Amino acid sequence: MIISNFMLLLASPVVSAAPVAYTIPHLVPALQVKADRHWNAASPAVKSWATRQGRAIAKGSGNLYPQALDAASKSKWVVQGDLKGEEDIMALAFLVMMEASKSAQEDLKDIMKQLNEVNNTKASFRDAHNKVKDDLSKYVGKPPSTPCNPAACGLSFADIEGIHHLPSTRTRHSILLRPAVTIADIRHQETVLKDEIKFYDELYLTEAMRLKQETDRYGKAIEELSNFMQKLSKTSETIIPNLK
Repeated sequence: MIISNFMLLLASPVVSAAPVAYTIPHLVPALQVKADRHWNAASPAVKSWATRQGRAIAKGSGNLYPQALDAASKSKWVVQGDLKGEEDIMALAFLVMMEASKSAQEDLKDIMKQLNEVNNTKASFRDAHNKVKDDLSKYVGKPPSTPCNPAACGLSFADIEGIHHLPSTRTRHSILLRPAVTIADIRHQETVLKDEIKFYDELYLTEAMRLKQETDRYGKAIEELSNFMQKLSKTSETIIPNLK
């Protein structure tokens, strides 16, 4: 249920598309068993509360550890007097940390999926741009109004339709990209495609930076979670099952 860190292999924005890959090593077995035991001992009410709190802090910013402790210290169980000592609060905060880490992991997967879509879309635009450049090379020195041969006339209806249906493609392509009839039309396609390649290069870099920041935050949370597990005593583990 809990994992330790991510190892990222981000595709370069200047080469052909490649998947954004990652591996997820698990915690050492002893800590995994302890974490699962602690979670399984909690009542449905505690699990529901911990899940809500964990998702909330995972969506925010900053260090997850103090936020989990803060949530536990303000919980109804502290107000009711069910939790009194620091270890009791830590035991509850641990559950929040578990759920925050799981939620953060899912967020990272979503960002990686978006990166792959952007990268694949960008690769499609590069392929289209290469075709258009090759077609233009056959009309060097010709006036813009020169009709072009359909076999060397830029993007076809099918090419443009395919671009319109790419997952990350902006809706304005339906207006900007049009089939070519003259050399001027091919040049128009080239200009649009160059603009889109630049747009997706910048978008990729922005998303990659966001992924790095979130991965760093996630890695720190997992490290703190590991430390948390080692601090929990047998006594603190008996507190959670009594919370309703």
